Amino acid sequence: MKVCGEGEWPEQKHKTKRKRRSWRKLHVGLDLVSGVIVCSDLTKDDVGDPTALTALLDQVDGPVDLFLADGAYDGEPTSDLLAARFGSTIEVTIPPPKNAILSPNAAEDPTARDG
Repeated sequence: MKVCGEGEWPEQKHKTKRKRRSWRKLHVGLDLVSGVIVCSDLTKDDVGDPTALTALLDQVDGPVDLFLADGAYDGEPTSDLLAARFGSTIEVTIPPPKNAILSPNAAEDPTARDG
């Protein structure tokens, strides 16, 4: 999807090159059973995925049992927010980034993320 932002029209009109284009990111939350979109948000390029999560979750009506996301959402703030909103029984599946490390007590008491 291409979203024309500020500056694109003047670039073409005046045949100039911008050093950096702004872009938008579409965040979408789905009900995996029904396929219905339950939340969505279009953010600017300066808004990170975890920052957009609060506004997305505000749109969700009803319980959530499973949260699937990409590695951009990895971290305790996301897990804590999901547990606070939907309870500690929510299953969170977020692949950690390549440089992720195990928690300090992973050998004795591994977390779900350590798995």
